[in-house]
Amino acid sequence: MRTLKKSTALFYIERDCGGLSLNLTECADGTYSGKIILDDVQLDETSLLAAGDSVLEAMDYVRDQARVMTSAYLVGLAENVFDITIDYLKVTKAIWQYNRKFSSLATSCG
Repeated sequence: MRTLKKSTALFYIERDCGGLSLNLTECADGTYSGKIILDDVQLDETSLLAAGDSVLEAMDYVRDQARVMTSAYLVGLAENVFDITIDYLKVTKAIWQYNRKFSSLATSCG
């Protein structure tokens, strides 16, 4: 077994690898958040995909892409909340108009 000098590295790990587990938590919006747990995972040299600065650059790129996707998701979420709010205000307005008509009718009859 070869030991690498200390640096950031990217490895390919098979899903059924011993010592690998995934802990999923359901989020409020129905999606899942996951935590990968590595406990004494043994890998051979062919599992190493990249190490050093190239991994850091790739991670920066992936984080940028994740920020773009998260932003798009949040814009869609905000648009949906806005549409729901408009529908609610329309219903509330109709109820208030009905109550005002009923109140004036009750006053004129009294």
